[in-house]
Amino acid sequence: MGLEGLERHTLRGKEARLMSELKPRGRPDVHTRDTSRQRMLYDSSTNTFHALNETAEYIWTLCDGRHTIRQMEEKIREHFDVPADIDLQVDIEHTIVTLRKKGLLAEPENGDGRFKA
Repeated sequence: MGLEGLERHTLRGKEARLMSELKPRGRPDVHTRDTSRQRMLYDSSTNTFHALNETAEYIWTLCDGRHTIRQMEEKIREHFDVPADIDLQVDIEHTIVTLRKKGLLAEPENGDGRFKA
């Protein structure tokens, strides 16, 4: 995914706890489009496309309102056969933050950590 211009950072304390409990959900008006080379997200509200790399594409499929960041990490480790000693949480959080900044995720609801559809 086009992550240029965004600094990677480690979330700490309450922010990290809240992020780990979130169950992100993609906005229903954001659609996937396949090209010959990659998967794209099409935001119909802004008429823009966003290119995804293979990992970001997989994270996007897990943004269904049912998976926490921790559950996403487990799925990604399984799917890509990632060793346990590699820290994926920071990369997943960074991708989620990027998707939110680009307006591709629904806003979180109060209380349960789920995102509005």
